[in-house]
Amino acid sequence: MSWLGYWGNDEEENKVRKFRWSPKPDITTYELALCMKMLIATNAEIAAGVYDSLPENAKRHIREVE
Repeated sequence: MSWLGYWGNDEEENKVRKFRWSPKPDITTYELALCMKMLIATNAEIAAGVYDSLPENAKRHIREVE
């Protein structure tokens, strides 16, 4: 990230990603355990990093919203 981006001059770099917990009826205990890191994330930056690292079977329970 550039210094200018850090100070808010680059909208794309500073865009806050938002997520919605939307578990499917067939969620497994394993998938829930994977998603727990996302559910307890303390801020949007941490949540985005956790989401990006989740396997696809866990991501299906979390939607990225505009």
